[in-house]
Amino acid sequence: MLSRLVTIPKMRLRQEWNDSVCEQVWYSASHVRANWYKYLSSGLPLLNGWPHHYFLVIVWRHNLKNTELCSLIKLLFFVLPRYYVSYLEKKKVDGKDYFYLSNNVRISGNKWKKYRKYIGTDLSNLGLAEKELEQVMPIKRLLTYKQINVIELLKENYSKTHKIKKGFWKAEKEQIVSFIYNTNAIEGNSLSYEETKAVLEGKKLTVKKAKRDVCEVENMKNCIEFLFDYDGPIHLELILKVHAMELKDVHAEAGHIRIHQNMVGNYLPPKPESIPGELDQFFLWFNRAEKVLHPLELAALTHLKFVRIHPFMEGNGRLSRLLMNYVLLKNNYPLLNIFNAEKMLYYLALKEVDFKKKERPFVKYLYQVYINQYKKVILKPD
Repeated sequence: MLSRLVTIPKMRLRQEWNDSVCEQVWYSASHVRANWYKYLSSGLPLLNGWPHHYFLVIVWRHNLKNTELCSLIKLLFFVLPRYYVSYLEKKKVDGKDYFYLSNNVRISGNKWKKYRKYIGTDLSNLGLAEKELEQVMPIKRLLTYKQINVIELLKENYSKTHKIKKGFWKAEKEQIVSFIYNTNAIEGNSLSYEETKAVLEGKKLTVKKAKRDVCEVENMKNCIEFLFDYDGPIHLELILKVHAMELKDVHAEAGHIRIHQNMVGNYLPPKPESIPGELDQFFLWFNRAEKVLHPLELAALTHLKFVRIHPFMEGNGRLSRLLMNYVLLKNNYPLLNIFNAEKMLYYLALKEVDFKKKERPFVKYLYQVYINQYKKVILKPD
């Protein structure tokens, strides 16, 4: 039976390696042993297979060469710590093991505070502990003060000539048309910008188009008008109602949480049975975050967290972009448009979150999109 304590003083990490922990790992020791070269060369399968924000230490029951063991230690303690900040603790009381998930947060200077959640006598409730720990830990700001000042300047200059209110649809018609065209085009809608504009104006198209594509444009306008008039919190009933409006006459499961597993590229969303709990955690996070985060941070993370849950079979991307802009418009910030012509950058920003397990790159990406979109407004002289 192998049991050893590995201490890396610089990182303040202490992990105990033993077979009981190994048995709880997502990949069995024999599976990882057979594929370790692939994991060490790419990192992706191993990272994507593990839950977020904590370490699981693997113990081999098979003999490893010294070079293999050194590579494994390097991966666990020098590569993964850049992405994972929480860790496992095990306490032994009266000969019985008790597991905890812990995270140390810097309060100020050299002052740290430990947050800890009890897992149990085994690691079967590890995922639940992770979610509970996230709910008690302080929410981190992801934009710098300089970036926030730029956004506030954008808002101030924009408000001098634009009023974000119920009449915003008429006053900002071109901007709304552009948003509807781009958000639908990202998802494969075939209507051009001019055709989208014609549908919104109630005109007949000169070229016959699929009824589905026309419905998607009309539905998106209805969603926007509804959200302009809505002034309440984000909750499940709102999500279901907006989704039903978004996919009316387009998809049979409009307004219904999916009951089947779906796949988005290489990303595997949560299982259907996990979605109610995931959404509950999302709403709890939102209620806390809107008291702490800048509206652009909140909008970006609302988009990111919701689209990672992917609670519906279809329409998740468009709905996440609607929620993002609802947060902005509710706080009197102009609309943020993700352009179809730049959708590959958009997808890459989402994939970077999967790889790094960090949200900041996506927030930074949307910040850059936002200021580029309103560059002339920011540089506008007094």
